[in-house]
Amino acid sequence: MKHARDPVVVACSLEQPELRERLQRWQALAERALIDHVASPRGLRLIFHGEPGVEEELHELATLERTCCAFADWSVRSTGEVVQLEIRGESEVSISAVEGMFGSFCTSGGDVPVAATASS
Repeated sequence: MKHARDPVVVACSLEQPELRERLQRWQALAERALIDHVASPRGLRLIFHGEPGVEEELHELATLERTCCAFADWSVRSTGEVVQLEIRGESEVSISAVEGMFGSFCTSGGDVPVAATASS
């Protein structure tokens, strides 16, 4: 049982084959529907077009990320026109990991940094 004071391990638990597959999914979704990303004090908000299938893919990816990157909170919400993924960390290290994982979405032409960067 974890207590509030227990440190959270900031690491991705995926093995290389799973990591490659996950990266491909994030890249495909970003190329298809990513509009922008916005830094927040505790992480990032990724904004996607609300076209068919985007919200479902985001929910599925967020569920998967909660398992392998449990150091962050992953929430999806839709306003119809756009779907937003909010990724939040509780510590400076987890916030940096979130930024390293997804911070260059828009500035690098849709390339998604490998989630393994979170294991630093």
